[in-house]
Amino acid sequence: WRVYRQQLQTLRAKYGVRTVLLATDDHTGEVVRALQGERDFNWVYLDYPRQQFRKRAWMEFRSDLDENAPFSLAAELELLSTADIFVGSMGSHTSRSVYMRMVSSSRTSQLPPFISVDGYGLCCDFTEECTKEAITQRRRDARECIYSYARCTGGDQWFYSRS
Repeated sequence: WRVYRQQLQTLRAKYGVRTVLLATDDHTGEVVRALQGERDFNWVYLDYPRQQFRKRAWMEFRSDLDENAPFSLAAELELLSTADIFVGSMGSHTSRSVYMRMVSSSRTSQLPPFISVDGYGLCCDFTEECTKEAITQRRRDARECIYSYARCTGGDQWFYSRS
């Protein structure tokens, strides 16, 4: 949580960010409780039971989850799609989905600014070397990065015209 908080402070200094749309799978409630004393930001988050998000295995392979798991994800995806800036883990399919939803919902032709806390970036998918040098050598523009992510995850999605 501390890493995310520090990056939010960076974005606040650079862009004047005040309102934060928060999505968390913290099953202990520690993150939501920490917000009670926060005064630097206006926090917006969905209130639902998170206890089942304790890390046991990949969510896709667990049979012990109730309807809160898929519905909370869908609701958070919709909420976060309205955001202007992203702080998250680009090594997560869920976080990348949120960011791609932000891109498709953008009212401008610019990609929303983001900070990835895990070292993955927009131009580095899960099958590639993610050093700055390796990313630079690939010489992809942003459109190609978005397309290659959809391709590496088996997506048949096109975020720009194929013509």
